[in-house]
Amino acid sequence: MDNRSFSSLSPLRRLTAAALLLCLGLILSYLERLSGIDALLPFPGAKIGLANLVTLFCLYFTDRKTAFLVLTLRVLLNSLLFSGFSAFLYGLFGGGFALLTMALLQKGWPGYFSFFGISIGGAAAHQLGQVLAAAILLKTGSVFHYLGWLWIGAILTGGAMGGIFSLLYPRLQRAVDWNK
Repeated sequence: MDNRSFSSLSPLRRLTAAALLLCLGLILSYLERLSGIDALLPFPGAKIGLANLVTLFCLYFTDRKTAFLVLTLRVLLNSLLFSGFSAFLYGLFGGGFALLTMALLQKGWPGYFSFFGISIGGAAAHQLGQVLAAAILLKTGSVFHYLGWLWIGAILTGGAMGGIFSLLYPRLQRAVDWNK
C-alpha cells in the first residue's frame, strides 16, 4: 500500500487518521516514560524512541504533511502534559531533524536504505537536533562533545526501532487500506 491512496481520502478521514496516529504516538511516548526502559541505556538522556514507529508509519502510509503534523502535535502535547517548554524545544528540534532526515533517506535515495538505515539516520538526526537545541538554550557549544556518545545510542535504538518496523511493515501493508 502506498501513500497515494491516503491522499485520495476525504479531509475528514485524513484528519481522523492523523488524530489516531497522534494518540498512538502519545501513548507510546507515555508507555516508554512509564516503563523506565530508558534507564537501561548507557547514555543519560538517550531514549528508545517508540514513538518513532508512528513517524515511520506516517512516512510510509500517509504523506509528509501528515507526518509533520502528527510529529509536531505529539511533541507539543507531550511537553504540555509531561515536561515543559524546554522539552518542547528539544523535541521539536530533534523530531524535526529526524523527520527531515528520514524523509530524505526514504524518498531521496529509494531502495538504498532499509528500515534500519532510515531509522538509524532519523535517530542520529534527532540527537543532533536535540544537542543543537541544548547549545542554543545553554548558550554553549560544549554540549556537542556529548554527540558521539549519543550517536552510539542512536545506532542501538534506531536499529531496534527499524527492526521492529521491518517486522511490522508486511503486516501493515496487508492491514492498511485507506479506502475501506
